[in-house]
Amino acid sequence: MVLVPYEDLIGILSSVLMRLSVPEQDALDTAEAIVAADLRGIESHGVVRFPTYVKRIRLGIINPKPNIKVIRESRNVILIDADNGLGQVAGKLAMSMCIEKAKENDVAIAGVRNTNHIGIAGHYAMMPLRENMIGIVLTNTAALMAPHGGCEPVLGTNPFAVAIPAGREIPIVLDMSTSVVSRGKIEESLRKGEKIPFGWAVDNEGNHTDDPEKALEGALLPLGGAKGYGMSIVIDIISGLLTGSSYGKDIKSMFLDFTKPMGVGNFMVAIKVESFMPVDEFKEKVDGYIKMIKGSKRAKGVDEILLPGERSYRTMCKRLKEGVPLGEGALRALEEAKKLVGM
Repeated sequence: MVLVPYEDLIGILSSVLMRLSVPEQDALDTAEAIVAADLRGIESHGVVRFPTYVKRIRLGIINPKPNIKVIRESRNVILIDADNGLGQVAGKLAMSMCIEKAKENDVAIAGVRNTNHIGIAGHYAMMPLRENMIGIVLTNTAALMAPHGGCEPVLGTNPFAVAIPAGREIPIVLDMSTSVVSRGKIEESLRKGEKIPFGWAVDNEGNHTDDPEKALEGALLPLGGAKGYGMSIVIDIISGLLTGSSYGKDIKSMFLDFTKPMGVGNFMVAIKVESFMPVDEFKEKVDGYIKMIKGSKRAKGVDEILLPGERSYRTMCKRLKEGVPLGEGALRALEEAKKLVGM
């Protein structure tokens, strides 16, 4: 395990991307979004995935210099075509535009079509917090998950995130996929040579498995059975079908298909708190809500009740101060990415 200062890590990733003709600001935005996962303790979505982005740019299936266009626009709605560019670039632009529109019009929604993997959805949902707004992000992904009762991967893990500002307390940030676990978690187990719990995935015959390799050849299972299955369908329709992007089995895998663009779709929302009540009043109520939950009776053996995003926030603060820990897999990924561009 090696601790790397946050700024140094951003510098390495952005330098690699700039060698691939990615404009400097786009490279910085992408690097920040990728490292945000490692900062918050979601290593499966961070630096370990960086070589895949690099390979897809080199193969011409991610556009390093996209001509991002606003296709439709009204007071509250924006529809963006990302021109198959890096998902992190279009994601930041979409939420930034949402925030500006919500300042004037109370709430704003952005749809993004023809984009790529954006990293952790929470990174974008948290952007409106700085403006005392609530952020919501939905995105679809390649088909990795079986429907409830099925064994063929026809749905994405289709994550969503919601970020809610607080006063003195830590903001509430829910960031989750609609599968029991993400593919990244199973990949992490495979890299470590560990078994996975039964109930995470099935093999290609539909049998529950604890073998991560067989799980990656099969399908992930939906969170809560029919509940996660239903959530995945709704997110796919809103972020993919509604925005004019790909959906279901038409989205190409970031890891398995290096012949065609992914075709991911995003759906982002910014809600101006002040349009409903004074910001200070809202934050005071959220703080009270948080204290009510954290002060409730704990189960035996539990030291503390945590709110969504609280553990990740603490991890982020620690890593910003001490450095981002990179394990063997992340270090190999970093060296592989550098080697691919001759660094």
